[in-house]
Amino acid sequence: MPVKIFDHNVKKLSYSVNAKKYSYADEQVRVPLNRNRWHKIWLIGNPCRLVINDEPVICERPVLFFANPLVSYSYDSLQDKRWGYWCVFTKEFMAANDPLGRLRAYPELAPASAMLLFPESEQLEVVRMLFGQLTAAVNTRFAFSDEMIFNYIQLLIFEGMKAEAKIAPAGQVDAAVRITRQFMQLLESQFPIQLPERPMQLRKPLDFARCLAVHVNHLNATVRNISGQTTSQHIAAAKIAEAKALLRHSDLSIGAIGEGLGFDYQNHFHRFFKQNTGSTPLAYRAKANL
Repeated sequence: MPVKIFDHNVKKLSYSVNAKKYSYADEQVRVPLNRNRWHKIWLIGNPCRLVINDEPVICERPVLFFANPLVSYSYDSLQDKRWGYWCVFTKEFMAANDPLGRLRAYPELAPASAMLLFPESEQLEVVRMLFGQLTAAVNTRFAFSDEMIFNYIQLLIFEGMKAEAKIAPAGQVDAAVRITRQFMQLLESQFPIQLPERPMQLRKPLDFARCLAVHVNHLNATVRNISGQTTSQHIAAAKIAEAKALLRHSDLSIGAIGEGLGFDYQNHFHRFFKQNTGSTPLAYRAKANL
């Protein structure tokens, strides 16, 4: 059976949200490495191989995959029989239905990060039920469809949050979530960069702390407690994701990319990229374009 290859370079999302259930018995699929401009929640029921930001993962049992617009990923179904559910939605849809941005403070929707959750049988049934209700809501439009759809998306995100649940006094959580949410929103707003007219403006934890009017140590501790990563780790991951996308999908020089990401000298960008990927920018671009 030949492998069907989807080229999502040419896909455009003309709507703000969509969802689908699928099941095929005789079609193996491969999606080449790329990134899209929407968030995606994907329940993959069949064994598959994912490559997320160049990191390969073999999934031998059902997996719940959260991806955001800064995440590059590829997919290989590994077998002809495949099933699952997916939901895609734009950040505008999320902002319209979550004006306070509370959900965006959590790792499932954090910039340049992705989450893989392997649900046990009981949780898998819950996830399948939620996807079924979500798909039905997408296909049955009425005055409050968006609110209903958002609620199901929120419940799917909560299933992912179970692995990240933290116990703390409610007041501390609310304040910490608010600061973390604001940091994540600021970080997301930096991308995609457009050169030369719009390089990355906020480059270091101190830049974000000044914008948020908090001490940089407090910002770092808060973000780490809520998300499990420091501000520096989030910023570095976002820079690496953007650098990879520009190296792969643009003709910009390596020097211009480094400058756009806030590196005053090309050798500083070279060292940063190699420390975080194990490859030089030039070698990464050459390999990506093979």
